[in-house]
Amino acid sequence: MSRMDKPLPKRHGPGRGVLLLAAAGIALGATVYLLLARAGTSRLEVDPTRLTTAEVESGEFREYYPFDGRVEPVTTVYLDTEEGGRVEEVLVEGGQPVEKGQLILRLSNATLRRNSIDTETRLVENLNELNNT
Repeated sequence: MSRMDKPLPKRHGPGRGVLLLAAAGIALGATVYLLLARAGTSRLEVDPTRLTTAEVESGEFREYYPFDGRVEPVTTVYLDTEEGGRVEEVLVEGGQPVEKGQLILRLSNATLRRNSIDTETRLVENLNELNNT
């Protein structure tokens, strides 16, 4: 063998560990990029069956947000009656303004009526007895 015929050592590419490390670095870089690209943005998914479309026209813009919640009044006034009963007629609906002394509803109490009639009857009987004596 001549000097020129000397076999050269085989060159191997980067080792297997270097390739795995590079692949892991690329995957990590892609993940960080995707996370940073989405940072600060929000995503809203809406069911297409809940969307309403209409022709564009000039006019008042109304936007509706369906949500569940609880509404409480600024002030609440509790009404109390001296005698209970059954509601016969509602004269003012909820949310309407009222003034002092205004009739809100009519109650009926059969027991109270009966007691009132009995008392009146006893009074008339007593007056009759006094007149007879």
